[in-house]
Amino acid sequence: MSATPGFFEALAAQCKAKDSYLCVGLDPRTATAEEAHDVCCQLIDATKTHACCYKPNAAFFEAHGAAGWAALKGVTEKIHAVGSLCLLDCKRGDVGSTAQAYAKACYDDLQADAVTLSPYLGYDAIQPFVTGQYAGKGAFILCATSNPSADEMQSDALRDRVASLSANGGAWGVKTAVASRPLGLVVGATRPAAVSAARTQNGDAWLLTPGVGAQGADASTVVRAALSSSSKDVRLVVPVSRAIMNADDPSEAARELCQEIRDAISNAPPPPSLTDQLSDASRRLSDTMTATFPKTAELLTGGALKPHQAKFFGCVLRSGALKFGSFQLKSGRQSPYFFNAGLVCDGNDAAEFFDAYAAAIQNSGLEFDVVFGPAYKGIPLCAGVSAALAARGVSSSFAYNRKEAKDHGEGGTLVGAAVKGRRVLLVDDVISAGTAVREATGILAKAGAILVGVCVAVDRQEVTGGSKPPAPGSERVSAVEGVRRELGVPVVPILTLTDLLAYLEAKGGSDEHAANVRAYRETYGAC
Repeated sequence: MSATPGFFEALAAQCKAKDSYLCVGLDPRTATAEEAHDVCCQLIDATKTHACCYKPNAAFFEAHGAAGWAALKGVTEKIHAVGSLCLLDCKRGDVGSTAQAYAKACYDDLQADAVTLSPYLGYDAIQPFVTGQYAGKGAFILCATSNPSADEMQSDALRDRVASLSANGGAWGVKTAVASRPLGLVVGATRPAAVSAARTQNGDAWLLTPGVGAQGADASTVVRAALSSSSKDVRLVVPVSRAIMNADDPSEAARELCQEIRDAISNAPPPPSLTDQLSDASRRLSDTMTATFPKTAELLTGGALKPHQAKFFGCVLRSGALKFGSFQLKSGRQSPYFFNAGLVCDGNDAAEFFDAYAAAIQNSGLEFDVVFGPAYKGIPLCAGVSAALAARGVSSSFAYNRKEAKDHGEGGTLVGAAVKGRRVLLVDDVISAGTAVREATGILAKAGAILVGVCVAVDRQEVTGGSKPPAPGSERVSAVEGVRRELGVPVVPILTLTDLLAYLEAKGGSDEHAANVRAYRETYGAC
């Protein structure tokens, strides 16, 4: 706990003291700024014993100009006067000095304790609100909204990414001041599947779930979706505005809602296990794919791909490691797709990525003692694959090489487990020409290792050589097949070019990317 309690520590204390997770929304639809101020202050007095915090919507005050801004300052003062917290719903999202100016206005002038923010511009739009002089302030990041056109911009993969980036160990979380952690998430209560998915991706965050009451969501559903399997803390804020503000007795309405949320928490079933969460995620993916891309769903779930391959597809597409477009290769060829394992740099993606390797290796039946990764990409690869194998009950050591020999300490080019006289499995991302694999096998042979196989992420199934197509009638031997023949060991891929093409064709045979991959295979394919 920080020396000076941050917003989320103060929020937790309010929830505990009042036994409440109800946030009263202040959305005054009034003719004047003075009316807006008075209506909100009366509502605060009526609900102060039931609210863990208050959420004034800045837009309804800004609509009244300078007088509205002054009214909003007065409402914030009232919130603090009753000993509560002000979560300013402003959905700011800009960068640089503009974001800094927004933060100054929200915190220094309005004296808000926390804000809602749009992440569309990345962490640059978040950082000024939760670092430096504003360490200890809170921020809720828009993750999944329930407006009708939300899906035009928000995909499940995007929502999952926002949630994972915002976790304490995520790329945004680690940059955020400790006193401002964890970053909160805004997830519409009318999307319970999105609430559950956000919680699965991020067990740290407080979830702000608008939609209970006038928008039709019920407390029990959102509570059940928001509970974490990794924490006993509820970490949930349920904002309700119109159902309280428009009630004949706002105090009684707040009390009833507060009790409804408490009952939902008390009656909620035990949090789902990790296995249950994975099964549910698989089911949701299947349902979504079947409704949107029936052919793709058949490919991913109907046996054309094994489960680890289907997960691998999702991982590399989500992370951007697999891209479709136009890319110039080292060989000079213009490829319609590109694979870069280095872009799998999120912890959740990496877990699926390494597990796919482990599954492919397990399914191959290869027996080995050491997993070896050639520098540089192979270094995290061999460690991650070895860990994923251990999670599957397969014990192995790992080792890798340095590009330059070390002339001090233990010296040499090999690091990690001893390989002399031991069976070694080499792991790499893609075999293009086979040069890196051959260099690595030379290092291993010199060290007395016994190479028993190679595992790669993608088999491009194309002939080696430059940009010039192979001569008609010539033998079309792929780089992978060349390695198999030369080294006399099996090469196990997670995916092949055939799998990639099947995926694209399942989305629609006339798809431009599918047509480009077919043409590329016709020119350079070894299959």
